[in-house]
Amino acid sequence: MGFFHAYRAGGGEPAIVESAVSGSAFSRGDLVLADVGSTASKIGPNADEADIYGVALADSDQSINALIPILLPDMSDVFLSDSTAGTAFVIGAEHDVDLSTASRHQVTDSANTPRVVIVKATDGVLGQSTDSRVLCKFIAHSGLIDLS
Repeated sequence: MGFFHAYRAGGGEPAIVESAVSGSAFSRGDLVLADVGSTASKIGPNADEADIYGVALADSDQSINALIPILLPDMSDVFLSDSTAGTAFVIGAEHDVDLSTASRHQVTDSANTPRVVIVKATDGVLGQSTDSRVLCKFIAHSGLIDLS
């Protein structure tokens, strides 16, 4: 599934959408980083929260004029993501994101390198752990802006 924009706290549309040249294969909803050549590539397993550039809004092979739209998350943007099956996620808890290159990015039950915080469900999104989906916001640590 990846990460899909659910809503913006306080209403409105996502603030920043950029365009980037695809530097590797990725799918809509994948987390991407900005490579040295200013291209967007799928984030791999050794990345940390500082590497997150944005969320791909299209597959890498669906470019228009060689550009892919990328949503740059901000503190108000809430995303829907798959999560570790059978885990009871607690609102306000910080969790990691599975950055395995072999699968789609999703929230895991690990809290080793927290990258997201679980937020309250909205109407129509019930039983988060039962459905293996959560609503979350991206966060940053280590002196970066805290997006929680």
